[in-house]
Amino acid sequence: MTGPVEMANQTSSLSEVEEEESVLWEKIESVRHQLTRSLNPAKLTPYLRQCRVIDEQDEEEVLSAYRFPCKSNRTGLLMDILRSRGKRGYEAFLESLEFYYPEHFTQLTGKQPVQRCSMILDEEGPEGLTQFLMMEVKKARAQRKGHLAKEHQLQAKNQALQEEITQLKQQLQELQRVQERCQRFQEEWDSNSMELLRLKDENYMLAMRYAQMCEEKNAAVLRSRDLQLGVDQLKCKVSSLEEECSMLKKQASEAPQREVEEHGPANTILEMQAENQRLIASLQELQNLVQRQQYF
Repeated sequence: MTGPVEMANQTSSLSEVEEEESVLWEKIESVRHQLTRSLNPAKLTPYLRQCRVIDEQDEEEVLSAYRFPCKSNRTGLLMDILRSRGKRGYEAFLESLEFYYPEHFTQLTGKQPVQRCSMILDEEGPEGLTQFLMMEVKKARAQRKGHLAKEHQLQAKNQALQEEITQLKQQLQELQRVQERCQRFQEEWDSNSMELLRLKDENYMLAMRYAQMCEEKNAAVLRSRDLQLGVDQLKCKVSSLEEECSMLKKQASEAPQREVEEHGPANTILEMQAENQRLIASLQELQNLVQRQQYF
């Protein structure tokens, strides 16, 4: 009777363990997306190998960049391998999180990390734990040294960038001064161009006015010549009329005696007065004509 009871108890305990493991992994799977994006498998595999939940072949398969170029895929494969290891895989995974990613350990368990490394102690003993911790210290020192070297490089690069920024600021100031000078030159050029256009228009108007005045001058010269010719003609005509008038006066002074003798004194005087009036009117008309010609 005791044999079947023991077997039943063992079966019941195995089912309880499997159910517990399933619950635990379901809790991990609920945040699988966040874990695969945050965890670095290359950081976890040394600890997991030290706990002997994965071997060298598993590590090479997980870290194969050729098969899994994306880090999240490699992390997902590591989680699948650990789940196939049962409760030890779960415990080793939690201890690795406790050691390397305490914030995710607290999120999954609700506990604060204490970093006991119990599985390494169980598998390797104190010497294995010491060796593992020494390796981690060496890694930390190497990372620290790399970070310091990188920091030094960044400081040197930052200093070079600062010097370059200073030079660029000086060049920018020089370019701004040159731009201001160019702007002033452009404004002066525009102002001078407007003044040049105004002077060209003014010069064109002066040239047109000069040409018009030259034409008027030529017309005035021609008209003056014509007037001078007319004056000369009128002077000749006045001279001839004056000579004719002198001759008529001389004839008039000689004619009265003959006419008195022939016609009597009364008729002679009347004819002489009429002739005198005619000559005076003709002379007055000639003088008015000469004055008008001189006026024009």
